[in-house]
Amino acid sequence: MERIAALLSAPTRVNPMRIEEIRDLDGPNLFLTQPAIKVELADVDEARAADIMLELSDTVEQLHNLSGQPVPDIVSTRMDRDGHIAVAFGWEHRAFARSLGTWAAQLVIGERSDAEAIIADLQATLEHPDDDDAPLMVHTAEVGVPVISVTGTNGKTTTSRLIAFVLRHAGHKTGLTSSSGVYIDGEQVIAGDYSGPSGGRRVLAEPGLEYAVLETARGGMLLRGCGYDACDVVVVTNVTVDHLGLHGITTVDGLASVKAIVTRIVRPGGFCVLNADNEYTLPMKDGTTGVPVLFSREPKSEAVTSHISTGGKAIIYTESGDITWLDGEASVVVANVRDIPMTFGGRAMHQVENAMAAIAALIGLGISFDDIRIGLEAFRSSPEESKGRLNLFSVNDATVIIDFAHNEAGLVHLLNFARTYVAEGAQLVTIVGTAGDREDEAVAAMAQRATESSDRVVLKDSTRYLRGREPGAMLVPLREGVAAANRPDVGVVEFGDERTATLETVATLKPGDVLAVMCSEYPNELIDDMSRIGTVLA
Repeated sequence: MERIAALLSAPTRVNPMRIEEIRDLDGPNLFLTQPAIKVELADVDEARAADIMLELSDTVEQLHNLSGQPVPDIVSTRMDRDGHIAVAFGWEHRAFARSLGTWAAQLVIGERSDAEAIIADLQATLEHPDDDDAPLMVHTAEVGVPVISVTGTNGKTTTSRLIAFVLRHAGHKTGLTSSSGVYIDGEQVIAGDYSGPSGGRRVLAEPGLEYAVLETARGGMLLRGCGYDACDVVVVTNVTVDHLGLHGITTVDGLASVKAIVTRIVRPGGFCVLNADNEYTLPMKDGTTGVPVLFSREPKSEAVTSHISTGGKAIIYTESGDITWLDGEASVVVANVRDIPMTFGGRAMHQVENAMAAIAALIGLGISFDDIRIGLEAFRSSPEESKGRLNLFSVNDATVIIDFAHNEAGLVHLLNFARTYVAEGAQLVTIVGTAGDREDEAVAAMAQRATESSDRVVLKDSTRYLRGREPGAMLVPLREGVAAANRPDVGVVEFGDERTATLETVATLKPGDVLAVMCSEYPNELIDDMSRIGTVLA
């Protein structure tokens, strides 16, 4: 009974804390490489945060002991937000573990003191498990097919699509889950954003599969954990500002920690492909369980040079346009951008990065250089093969680009690419807008960037993805961004939705003009519209 007495002796809190969240994570997560229960407390006195974390960890341990259950792995950490701490512990029985986490938190913050009743209830919960009592995480060793995980802020969908395409083109039955749906051998079996755990489970359940390519997004890992326990190859394309303020992640460092989850579940010997030019992905090479493989668009990258000098592996882009594989002192030219249609001859440098990442992943799977090269030459940035990602159309001798640029970094790539198509004396027109769950500062930064780089700017409100905002509210930070650019020479108009903005603006284009559309809400409709009134360029 001494331990129960200890649970009842929590000191009176001068600054009352509260429970921010009790979350069951079905797979690898920010805290552990196994299913975990996250117990997050808010309004914690910073001076006592370490003591509170220790007390909560001890309470979790004691409740397991007193319930007659093995003590799982337990970790504690400060969260991104001030005054927030978390303790996470491994679990096998959902109802038991969620209840234990909740009641441990209540004991620590002083909401409960009936420890004996808590222990009795925990023991009773174990006797009557729920139907979904076990973690939903897929054990990939039991599935028996190579798993390729692709994450990052930008480029993960295109990179995933390219990897899957090359594998299919080489004759392998391949499953793909992505933000646009679930595909088996190129045929869509489920539509929608399936870059979370449920998409991975669907692909890994497919009979006769040879490869599983899993786009793995931030949201799913934060809300439910990674959907699988291990992978054979990991790609992290980049980490840039996006989605900050959501699910407790307020900094780019915090976002990088989320993306790094998959780098810690690579099987020994498996490739961990990282962007050497990105300050947030490069450090992941020191924490991965796999073999770090770097890619860089800088021919003389110091990070790559140092890595290769110690026998490391890398992919680089040379001034002649060659994409070259380096393995210690050995080198192989895999392809030239002139022969990779998705790069538009090297005009789309972000697509060059995506191609390099995909090549490294395919080499890690043991795919031959010939099969990789043939697949790269066949893949196009077209609506058929990469819908919504850098799809080009010729409309009345103007160029229209439909692209899922949804943050500032993606917009910069789009603008740089679009400018290369503007004829002399013609204009670059940009339609700018994004989903309502971005912070005002991020939305304004996109409008400012567009105004600084364009000849005309079109602001679009959101209709499908307001995500808690009122109609018209998105235009407020967009206007602020335009004002911050201080470009009175740039014409600015506004529309209430993406499709109307695009169709009305297309009608104003002159020969040689280029229209760049940040397209997130109506990609299917706009691609059909542009295909009807113009010609696909790929």
